[in-house]
Amino acid sequence: MQTNPAPISARQSNSFPKRAESTARWSAILLGVSIPVSVALDNVLLVTMLLAWLVSGHYREKWASIRTNPVACMALLFIFLLLAGCTYGSGGWQDTSHFLRKYSDLLYLPVLTTLFANGQDKQRALTAFGLAMAVTLVLSYGLWLGLLPPAWLNNHTADNPVVFKLHITHGIFMALASFLAVVAAVHATDRRWRIVLAIAAMLAAFNVLFMVQGRTGYLVLGTLAAYFFFQRFRWRGLAVALFITMGVFAAGVVIDSPLANRIALMFSEVRQWKAGAGGNTSIGIRMDFYWTCWALIQDHPIFGVGTGGFTQAYANKVAGTGLVAWNNPHNQFLLTTVQLGVIGLFALLALFATMWFAASRLPKPMQLAARALVLTMVVGSLFNSLLIDHAEGLLFVWMAGVLFAHYPQQMSTPDHS
Repeated sequence: MQTNPAPISARQSNSFPKRAESTARWSAILLGVSIPVSVALDNVLLVTMLLAWLVSGHYREKWASIRTNPVACMALLFIFLLLAGCTYGSGGWQDTSHFLRKYSDLLYLPVLTTLFANGQDKQRALTAFGLAMAVTLVLSYGLWLGLLPPAWLNNHTADNPVVFKLHITHGIFMALASFLAVVAAVHATDRRWRIVLAIAAMLAAFNVLFMVQGRTGYLVLGTLAAYFFFQRFRWRGLAVALFITMGVFAAGVVIDSPLANRIALMFSEVRQWKAGAGGNTSIGIRMDFYWTCWALIQDHPIFGVGTGGFTQAYANKVAGTGLVAWNNPHNQFLLTTVQLGVIGLFALLALFATMWFAASRLPKPMQLAARALVLTMVVGSLFNSLLIDHAEGLLFVWMAGVLFAHYPQQMSTPDHS
């Protein structure tokens, strides 16, 4: 007996959640292109992704996926502490809302972990990021070589050929992209692609070291290179990495590159700095930030001054000293500890540690990418408040969501290296 087909309206209704889920997933994938390029496009894709995710239904399955994902749970714990920190401290609503907006991208991490159900979507997302960084690299070289007029690229100049972001962000992103290209080259099955990816990795590393002035990028790239060689060759790899580092620095001195100049300037500024004297250099101001934050931590060691209390507490601490009052100490670990005390610092470190150890159950390329992301954030956060910097914080949230999506269902043989 032939059954009557379901009414068209019913079929359309049943397909709507699937279309919404697909929209959310593709919006998340396209974030890989937008994060290195455009804040405006980031916001459009984030709103589209969130709305589509909300209307796609399956809330019970989504919550089950989030609560069994250790990275998502640690992110939620950190978010909870930030919200709890809004209930105390001397900060007003304006300061509190400022920091909540800055940290708000963390809310997308649990959402993203429910969107990438298979390795193909994860690869698409990482490829999207790689393509955006490839375009950035080509344009940067074009500017550096004088092939593109500065007016085309926000009047950036050849002596610091950044394109879409400032030099700190450019250096961090390009260092991570160089590492990911190396990993892709090592695991590529096609010899031609292996060569292309290896060349891209070297060009990206050269861009960080000899073209752009971001010192954080130098440190991130050096750390990732040391990790790669250690992972491949163990302790002999570290010796190789040290030898390469010395060679790179020597080459930088010979050709008078930004690398050598910026490092020499850094040591000079460190020598000039005196505690409480009010630094007037980039490094000196940062040292003042660190010194004052340490004093605030000693005053409020356990719970901190609250999520919104940093600006007022810092201003009170430096009043009458001649030091600059500011709302960003350029160190995520110090900022977190001042705001949330050692409890908040422990939660942040626990998030990074959870990602590191959870990565052991990911497929090898994803494992290396996840641990590179952790190292990038740890090193970068020593000199910048990366979680409240839009591009860096969103890249961390997005890539963590991509790599650890549906974590329990994507486990492979553990690798405890």
